Amino acid sequence: MKNTLITCAAVIAAIVSMSADCMAKELTLGEFKQIFFNGDNNNPDFKQIDKPAILYFYADWCGPCKLFRKRVEKYILENPNVDYFQIGESNRDTTGNYLKTKFFSEVIRLKFYPTVVVFDGKGSFFSFSGVVDQEVFDAGINAFLEGYYLYYSQEFRQVSLFGKERFLGHFSDDFSNGRGTVISDNVIFLGEVRNNRPFNGIYFDENFHKHYVAGGEVIDDPGFVQFKDKDSGLYGICYKTGDTLLPPVFEKTGYWREGTLTLTYEGTEGAIDEAGNIVIPFEQDKLGQFQEGMAYYQTLQNDTVYSGYIDKFNNVVFSYSGESGIYKADFTASRAIINIGEGLESKYIYVDKKGNNICGDHFFSWAESFDEGVALVAIKSDEGSLRYGFINWDGSFMVYPKYRAAHSFDNGKALVLMDDRWAYIDLEGQVLRYLTDDEIEELML
Repeated sequence: MKNTLITCAAVIAAIVSMSADCMAKELTLGEFKQIFFNGDNNNPDFKQIDKPAILYFYADWCGPCKLFRKRVEKYILENPNVDYFQIGESNRDTTGNYLKTKFFSEVIRLKFYPTVVVFDGKGSFFSFSGVVDQEVFDAGINAFLEGYYLYYSQEFRQVSLFGKERFLGHFSDDFSNGRGTVISDNVIFLGEVRNNRPFNGIYFDENFHKHYVAGGEVIDDPGFVQFKDKDSGLYGICYKTGDTLLPPVFEKTGYWREGTLTLTYEGTEGAIDEAGNIVIPFEQDKLGQFQEGMAYYQTLQNDTVYSGYIDKFNNVVFSYSGESGIYKADFTASRAIINIGEGLESKYIYVDKKGNNICGDHFFSWAESFDEGVALVAIKSDEGSLRYGFINWDGSFMVYPKYRAAHSFDNGKALVLMDDRWAYIDLEGQVLRYLTDDEIEELML
């Protein structure tokens, strides 16, 4: 009993220590100015921060702030090398709230709670507001800290503090021409700038509504089309207005999905966004279309094929290596089917967005996508013939493979061959009814 108590005490102490470590340093207005503010009310900006850090603006009365704080703290707990500060309207500091909110609104022009500012420790920072999913939050910060291009999407809302223009990308010294991202107040433009004005690309207004710009004019629908250069035989992308988004330098083009387009350039594949900015660098031997934020990739290195899935931040989410690439199917309902078998031996598994096999140690000789929350699977019997069954979305068996034949579910029922009789079953595996001889004859036609 004594050893048990000692063990419990140690665990509790460890938990308390972890919780204390991940808590932010609560800043007063004076401390905020000392650590982060450059001291110029007319031209406000952040000081140089020498270590990766997160600054979190919140209000105790803000419901989304309470939810989002948990996600920020989870990230800090898993990344203790990142400093964590917070400042906001606190119930514990009613006197200081007026001074803080006045400073926020009049000087740094903060308009949203919650707002997070991320510093890379090398002089750069970016900020965003609103509640985003944990995966999006983690991926965005990691991409920024690793120096990757940030994909500005509806999920990852961006804001700019201090009302100053910021340029990310490749621009001339005076920023009058170039390509990349321009943030001004709460308006974001992505694309090409010519003579100090947006020329081709997209912009998000202060309400984060998306608009397209073609040839310097705002249009509602880009109507992207590919065109082929007669002399070179290469492809480019233009708007329906005829304005060119990208010149004809690509050997092959795919089709638009989730705001991205896969292209082939000098033998390698990559992806662009609707502004013509590169989302995935042209480094892959194969790159699929994005589905649910994930795309299949395949690359050959030293006679080994690496294949798996990549996200829009150019992060490899998970990967397999072997003599050839894995067979793949796009993600649907956060699940993808991949074949990890070698040669003619099929080993289909269902993976989540972290690459985990949701069915544990089970693999299948055949597998189909989820429909109505279940998926048709098959395994080989001892005699070598296939037996069919169904799995649930969580990977558990709805019906362990036992049918000689089966079809996927449609409107809550599936057709299966039970012994020598065809029948319809429901989503619990119960027989709804057996088919008549006439129905079976019609089925065989």
